[in-house]
Amino acid sequence: MQNKIKMQNKIKMKMGNLNQNKKQNTNQNEIEDQNQNQNQNQNQNQNQNQNENQNEKNEKNENEEKKLQKIEKQKIQREKFMHNARKTWLKLIEQWKNKPKYRPQRKLKKLCWKGIPPSVRGKVWPYLIGNGLNITLELYQVLKQRSKASLNHLDKTKQEEKQLYQEDSNQVLNQIQEIDQKIIFSEESKFTTFFGKEKTISLITFDLSRTFPSLKIFGLEGEMRDMLSEILGAYAFYRPDFGYVQGMSLLAGILLLNMDEYTAFRCLANILNSEILIGFYGVNEKLIQHRSLVFDHFLESINPKVYKYLITQKIETKMFLFDWLLTLFSSVFSLDIACRIWDVYFLEGEVFLYRVSFAFLALIEEQLLSLPFEKAFKLLLGHIEVKNLN
Repeated sequence: MQNKIKMQNKIKMKMGNLNQNKKQNTNQNEIEDQNQNQNQNQNQNQNQNQNENQNEKNEKNENEEKKLQKIEKQKIQREKFMHNARKTWLKLIEQWKNKPKYRPQRKLKKLCWKGIPPSVRGKVWPYLIGNGLNITLELYQVLKQRSKASLNHLDKTKQEEKQLYQEDSNQVLNQIQEIDQKIIFSEESKFTTFFGKEKTISLITFDLSRTFPSLKIFGLEGEMRDMLSEILGAYAFYRPDFGYVQGMSLLAGILLLNMDEYTAFRCLANILNSEILIGFYGVNEKLIQHRSLVFDHFLESINPKVYKYLITQKIETKMFLFDWLLTLFSSVFSLDIACRIWDVYFLEGEVFLYRVSFAFLALIEEQLLSLPFEKAFKLLLGHIEVKNLN
């Protein structure tokens, strides 16, 4: 009986072990199944992520390709337009030769707003600017000769001064007093002293290398440096009440890039003869203040956010508007954009400059409002790259 009970217990124990082993195996299988499922899920997720990344990459490439195709299409359309526009402008130029006062305003406005082809700007701009001052080639040659003579006299005087200084310092003081009484400019000139002329020439020389430095053509060894210097020197003689003012080199430089030397001088003189530029270059405080107040009035209604920001930052309008208008935006924008602005300005006049000003402030609004005073001021003066400007 006892043996039977022992046998039954052994059988129960074996059955228990078998069940336990079976349970363990079942658990292990479940774990393996879970791991396998997890691995499958991970692989599926990885594949899905890879597919998504690949799709994003493909979509990005497609968008880039579409963007490039769009740019290329626009470029081709632009070139086609410029080709046709050039023909139209050349016809107009021929008509102007016979009828200088011929001005089909509606047609001109449409053409100017779309942009004058660079290849004909040198012929179109002079007609749009006009020659109300009746400046002739002969007058320019005379002014140029006087400028060169004055420069030679200045160099000679400097050499004499240096020699005298080496010989006797007392004689130098006497010589300077004599030089100070000499008239070096024309009889009408207000720049009658050696030191006044020296300052004017120094300013011109200093500004030559700073005129579109990336082009290097007005630098120390630049091929157009002498021509630009002669134009600015001649203008200093033509308007001795102004002499040379910093900013003129940018205007003269752009003109010289588009036309011959004499035509560039003639256009410069006529451009600077406008009410706004005479006032700004002559530092007419009354005119500058009036233009600033008018600008503020319109800015407050057109773009109140920017207006309030400028007030908060204590940035006065004339602190940047003066520079914009003085250089006709050539100190703020790239050469290409500045020329596009000039295309319309020469037709529509001063009012267009304010339209450009308001448009520019709207363009940089988001960028401007995020900046503190110093960086905001640099942005307004073109010393910080403007985002999304093309």
